[in-house]
Amino acid sequence: GTHVELTQETLYPAEDTITITLQPSSAATFALYLRIPAWLTKPAALRLNGRELTTSARPGTYAAIRRTWHSGDRIELTLPQDFRTEPIDELHPETVALMRGPVQYVALNPPTDLESGRLKLPAGLKRLTAESFAENYQGNQIVFAPLYQIQNETYSSYFNKA
Repeated sequence: GTHVELTQETLYPAEDTITITLQPSSAATFALYLRIPAWLTKPAALRLNGRELTTSARPGTYAAIRRTWHSGDRIELTLPQDFRTEPIDELHPETVALMRGPVQYVALNPPTDLESGRLKLPAGLKRLTAESFAENYQGNQIVFAPLYQIQNETYSSYFNKA
């Protein structure tokens, strides 16, 4: 019966950390469940009021934090977003999308021969900005950016694995 206000602060998915501040109207005991995404390849990190919490939560489950909550309690959840490739379907396992965490990345202004070429994704990606990366392809730099940021650029969504 206690009113609890949650405030989330984050630049996710540009950054890996989400901060949640709790403001219960009075001290309250309950479990807070945080989703641990199935795509994680490294463990999630949890901190409560600056102290590291150990969790047995595996990717694809929830981390439960049971305690008596007080106004101003802060949780930091870090979800390391590594690059990976995902096949477009079972019939085409060599044709892949480039993913970073939950976000699909696309090649901006790709060279015309990219469709027939093969990329060693994500091995050669180098960070350019918080959300753009580059890969060397036959002496040219291909820039990758999140699909959700695309406005009027030409882009390619799927690639052949090397």
